[in-house]
Amino acid sequence: MPYSEFKTQNSKLKTQNSKLKTQNSKPIPIPHHSITPSPHHSISALRPPSSAEPAMFNSPRANARQSDLSQLGHELLQALAAAADGQMEGLQQTRDTQVAMTALLQTEAQRLQHKYGPDHSRVQQINTTLQRNTAIVNDLAVELEIATIRQPDVDEKSALVQGRVVDRRYRGMAGLVVYLGNEQRQPLRFLGTAETDGSGYYALTIAPETLAKLAEAAPDGVFLGVCTPQGRVVYQRPEAIFPQGGDRLTLEVVLQRDDLSPVDGGKPVEPPAAKAWVVRGQVVDANTSEAIAGVQVSAIDNNRRFDDKLGSAITDAKGTFRITYDFQSRHDAPEDRGPDLYVTVIDEAGNQLFSSQSELRPNASREEEFKIAIAASTTPGATELPLNGSVLWFATGSTKFRQDDDRLNGERLLKLAIRRTQQFIRQNPNGQIALQGYASSEDGTPEEALSLAEKRAEVVQAMLVQANLPANQLSVAAQGIDDSYAEVSLNQRVDIVLLPGRLGRDRIGNRPRGNRFDPSRF
Repeated sequence: MPYSEFKTQNSKLKTQNSKLKTQNSKPIPIPHHSITPSPHHSISALRPPSSAEPAMFNSPRANARQSDLSQLGHELLQALAAAADGQMEGLQQTRDTQVAMTALLQTEAQRLQHKYGPDHSRVQQINTTLQRNTAIVNDLAVELEIATIRQPDVDEKSALVQGRVVDRRYRGMAGLVVYLGNEQRQPLRFLGTAETDGSGYYALTIAPETLAKLAEAAPDGVFLGVCTPQGRVVYQRPEAIFPQGGDRLTLEVVLQRDDLSPVDGGKPVEPPAAKAWVVRGQVVDANTSEAIAGVQVSAIDNNRRFDDKLGSAITDAKGTFRITYDFQSRHDAPEDRGPDLYVTVIDEAGNQLFSSQSELRPNASREEEFKIAIAASTTPGATELPLNGSVLWFATGSTKFRQDDDRLNGERLLKLAIRRTQQFIRQNPNGQIALQGYASSEDGTPEEALSLAEKRAEVVQAMLVQANLPANQLSVAAQGIDDSYAEVSLNQRVDIVLLPGRLGRDRIGNRPRGNRFDPSRF
């Protein structure tokens, strides 16, 4: 349309605006633009990219509609070319103008419809123009959002994954979390996350050292994902990407604004079932190599404080066992990191026959095999010591656990005792736990031995309380010198006695210290 015709049409709109003064307290201003016609421009093309602004984002709706734009809209879009120096200001001014004209068209459409009816040609014509103007307003709003994007500075050895999360009208969706996941669609935490801003823009920068780690952690590529701040996954890109140093990858995600469902594919899928963690092997006699059947093998994750039992199995007639367990690494550990694994073997009486804790397998693989040979001296029936955590042994003249005998290792037995007492309290909420301290003749005089026996029981009490056992259900009693075991050092111990509490009966904590404890009273 020649510039003279555009001025004429703009003048008519001003006249209509003047007529509306009686209906509105303020007339809607129609700014006058000095326009130099410049054909063959889309919205994005009219706005040349600056060095601080990404040029890869386009307004697809504007491109699709260019052939359909009204003459007035076409001339208004050309005004963007004259706003190169004040890009944001020019976009905003043009959008304000278009909004004002849309308001005038709506008023005129209502007037004509009231006068001629909805089927009149003039009403239909103005409604068509109104629809086009509404689309232009939306496209200008998209352009304004894109104009606010500022690409992060990324060195040439790093990779950048960026893009926009938008709705069906290509308006940005703010506050969503974008991440990169592995083949199981689990987020790779060491890559970080990005939150979309007001324009829907996100940017994930991957440093060179992280790219090197990524090649090992995700050899099959990474998958873009989008979730809510609460962690609900709403989008997962079906195709993998393989970021390399210097890459600038742009990925756009289109979602429904109401329910955040994907528009063009990318519906979240259930992650593939992870391969099971397995410990298998065989238990044999060290002297004869014959299979040992009927013993319990346990797989244990060694932790700094309390070890975690992963699973257990009973050996069959061939002495073989297989333990399948679930394992999830700590939140601050790399994905797919295995447990710090060791195994134990226990007979039917609860006596420990073997432990590989001294030969720990850190970061164990998903499948580990153990060949366990047990010496004759440790085969079932060779010891009658209670090694199930019901007794804790101490060094002579000390409140420290014994460390000189693997069977009597205090730290290991304490872990068993904690599990045992915790299970007891869960099954008997009113139960009582009596800690009976003993000493031997090697611990000093009877008075010294009695005092030391009490201190040993108090040490165990403090550790159980630290493990969240109820303090009001723990009692301490000192029994002094004892000769229950022929081996003198075995009498330096604390017995843990578990009693289901009974209302109306004597409580353990009310008994005088120094008296021999008789469980039959309860």
